[in-house]
Amino acid sequence: STSFTAGAEPRPIGRRSPGNRYSPRTLGRAAGGGDGEILLEGGKAPVTSSARAATTRAGAGVYAGLFLVTLSTLMLEIALTRIFSVTMWYHFAFVAISVALFGMTVGALVVHLLPQRFPPEGVRRQLWLYSLLFGVSVVVCFAIQLSIHFTPLFTVPGVASVVGTCVVISIPFVFSGVVVCLALTRFPAQVNRLYAV
Repeated sequence: STSFTAGAEPRPIGRRSPGNRYSPRTLGRAAGGGDGEILLEGGKAPVTSSARAATTRAGAGVYAGLFLVTLSTLMLEIALTRIFSVTMWYHFAFVAISVALFGMTVGALVVHLLPQRFPPEGVRRQLWLYSLLFGVSVVVCFAIQLSIHFTPLFTVPGVASVVGTCVVISIPFVFSGVVVCLALTRFPAQVNRLYAV
C-alpha cells in the first residue's frame, strides 16, 4: 500500500530503508528478552548458559546427595531442639526452628544474588563442595555453640550470647540452603522429582 501526503511524494508503507534495518544483535536482544543473544543468519541462535542449564540432567548422585543433605538438615534441626532445652532455658528450644529457616533462606539468597559464583557448568562440583562444608560446619559450629556462655538477660553480654548462638548455629543451615537451592534451580527439567526427594 502507499501513503499520500499533500506536497510530498508517495511513500510506501511497511518498508524500511536499508539504513533503518535492525542489526542482528538488536533482533537477538528483542527475541531473547535482552539476554545479549545474537540472532545468526538463518534464525539460529547460539546456545547460552541458561539453555545448557535447561538441558542438564541430574544423575543418581544428585538425588542421593540431596536426600542425605535434607535428611541431615532435618535431623540436626530436631536434635537442636533437644540440645537447646538442656543448654538453654526450655522455652528457647524452638528457636532452633527459626534459626534453621533463617539459615536456609540466607543460603538461597546467596545463590540468587550471586549467580556469577554459581555457573551452571560447575553445579555438580558446587553441590559436593557445599555438602562437605555442611557436614564439617555441623561439628565445628556445635562445638563453638557449647563453648558460648549463654546468659539470656537484657544486658550487653546477654544479648551478645543470644545473637552469637543463633549466628553460629545458622551456619550449617546456610550451606544446606545453598545445596537445596542449586539442586532445584540448576535442574529445571527434573525439579518435580528433586522436590519430592
